[in-house]
Amino acid sequence: MTYDPRTLGAECDRCPLGPNGCLRDREWRPLEPELHPTDGFPTATVVAVMAHPSEDDTRRSFIFAGREGAEWGRWLSGVGLARSHIDLIPAYSCQPPGKDSSATNRLNSALRRKRKAAAQRLRSEDPKLSAAAAGVQAKELYPHPAECCAPRLKKELSHYQYVITLGRLAAASVLGTTEKMSKIEGSMHERTQISDQMKAVATYSPKFICAKQSRRPGAIASLSKAFRFFRGETRWTEPEWTWQPSAAELREWL
Repeated sequence: MTYDPRTLGAECDRCPLGPNGCLRDREWRPLEPELHPTDGFPTATVVAVMAHPSEDDTRRSFIFAGREGAEWGRWLSGVGLARSHIDLIPAYSCQPPGKDSSATNRLNSALRRKRKAAAQRLRSEDPKLSAAAAGVQAKELYPHPAECCAPRLKKELSHYQYVITLGRLAAASVLGTTEKMSKIEGSMHERTQISDQMKAVATYSPKFICAKQSRRPGAIASLSKAFRFFRGETRWTEPEWTWQPSAAELREWL
């Protein structure tokens, strides 16, 4: 193994997918980001963040190796770019257990079961411990892989000014949002939880678009909007609004 996220601050030794992780079901082989010699390109300060490696990625030893990578290439081609123009970094570096289908939901369900059992055990050992405190301790015992990889992600993203998040988990890792993708798709952000100086645009993941191809034009449009936003050609404008408008104002508006 040549890439060790621990050298960049990742807390792999407490991660459920780490070398001794309780949910790891294969050889521990974190995948490194896809970085390109982009110096001189207009996109040199732009990076895309995806959720995690897939089965194809682990088998071929690089991220976005299968259908998702082909889909990502279509998006970039749609805005006049190639894959080699934009770096790609995973929110967490290891493939979740089991098959790709519903991998994130399966991982979250397994973590909930582990935490519930741990909280019950902690309360049985200390009857004075509140349910809330037991829940916090259980979450510390069984953290989410994205939480363990967060220091590594922050360090790797520190070289960039602009981020495109691909999917809900990537958006949560960069923006700190818990909103559904249907709410934030195409949204523009002047700052992120990584840096106040970093701009970001959220869109769907290529994996989602592979299953919902009718939404591909919208994803490509969001990618195009991201680059316009990064170049300062479009920006968020605070809308005009009226709190508790009068009947006359409503009639005028209608």
